[in-house]
This record gives sequence, C-alpha cells and structure tokens, in this order.
Amino acid sequence: MTREQYAEGKIYEEFTPIDTWEATIEHLNDDYSFSCVGGPFVELSPGDMLSKYDYDGFQDYRRRYVERMILEKKWAYVGGDVYDIEAKWSYDGILNQVKDCDPYHISGTDSEDGWYYYDDKAFCCGPFGTEADAYDNAVQQYWNNLMEVSCCEN
Repeated sequence: MTREQYAEGKIYEEFTPIDTWEATIEHLNDDYSFSCVGGPFVELSPGDMLSKYDYDGFQDYRRRYVERMILEKKWAYVGGDVYDIEAKWSYDGILNQVKDCDPYHISGTDSEDGWYYYDDKAFCCGPFGTEADAYDNAVQQYWNNLMEVSCCEN
C-alpha cells in the first residue's frame, strides 16, 4: 500500500464522489428552461431531455462542465473520482501527515511479527497488525507532535 492509496482510502471513507451525470442534469435544469418555447415543452427538463435524446451532446457538455468546475477549484479528482474540493484538501493533508511514513513488514525473526515504520525522529514504531494501522498511527503521531508544538508556542 502506498501513501497515496492510504490517503485515497481515507477519502473514500469520509467523502462521497460526485455523480457528474446527475450534477450536470441538475446544472442544466437550473440554468435553462423551455419556457420560451411554450406549449407542452414548458414542463420538460432540459437536462433530462439532452441526456436522453442527444447522448453525445450531453457527454460533451458534461465533460466541459466537469472541467470548468475543476478549473474553478470547486471540484477535484482524487484517485480517478470527482469530489468536492474539500476532499482534495483532506487528501493533500493526509499525504502531508504520512509523507515520512514508509511501513515495512517483519516476520519470522526475533522481533514480533507485524508492520513497523520509522517516525520523523528515526524511532522505530510498531508492531501494527496491518499496514493501514501503521499509517493511522503515523497520522496520530503527526497530530500529537503538532499539538505539542502549538502548546509550547503559547
């Protein structure tokens, strides 16, 4: 498991990916209407109509809409899925917290079986049951160190 995979897993636990299909339909419905056309078309949903009757046009609009939301920094890609920008900030924060953590597995030696890592002070930490547990401990240790620094500064 890489640091990136660990961070993506945490994002999957805390955030829900954006359904870009539904978000595009909602955006079209909010920004456009058939009221100018009148007649039986007044009640029709522009997003639903475009998605059902002009699939290629809808896909093109959807692609451009997602790109625009990403350029405006409202959405971001995390691990191939689209999320609100807060998920990207959280992802980057988690990566920063585990940037020095590089878990390794030991078994069949005098040491206890399990996952270990060296912390930022070069102390060996472990054993942990899983690689994810080692990363979780590194995150906790990061926050503990941060709290110690902030308490000392006051």
